Amino acid sequence: MRRFLVVLLLAAGMVLVSPSVALACSCVASTPAQAAKRADTVVVATLEWRQDNGIDASYGIRVDQVFKGIAGMREKVHSSASEASCGLGELATDEVYVFFLQGKHPGRLSANQCSGTAPYGEQVVTAVEKATGDPVEPLPTFSGEAEPSSDGPDRIRFVGIGVIVLALLGGGALVLRRRFFGPPSGPSQYGGY
Repeated sequence: MRRFLVVLLLAAGMVLVSPSVALACSCVASTPAQAAKRADTVVVATLEWRQDNGIDASYGIRVDQVFKGIAGMREKVHSSASEASCGLGELATDEVYVFFLQGKHPGRLSANQCSGTAPYGEQVVTAVEKATGDPVEPLPTFSGEAEPSSDGPDRIRFVGIGVIVLALLGGGALVLRRRFFGPPSGPSQYGGY
């Protein structure tokens, strides 16, 4: 029984510490026109910042043109932090991209490797324009602009995972201690066992 608990704790620890090992991303290649048809929102935007907690990533973008859907001047895009699980990965800040997004403004916008997001290029923009029509200006963003935050659901999730990992490690240490040193034995100072 003890051996089973040790194996279970080690397996759970490996899954929590390295989730990207079990995940892999596989996308079917598509053209920018196909990506535009699948997307809810298509924008040309400059990446201003990126923030991640190891699991989820947020990207703050400044929108220049909207080809499909509705978008504000500033938006927050959500994705997986790991490219292995189809996240957008390490996009360069202060660079212009064509974002193919799921979701609509106002609301949660998300993207992944399979959505088609690509660096800005005339060829990509021309293909998108043929599929969607002329771009429009983004909506003005007066308050609640997309900015990185140090708290909220992402931070809470990260702290929660840390607590679970520490609890599993503590439980594993207790099991190992009892395995090697055995349970306490002999009479206690109060008499009895």
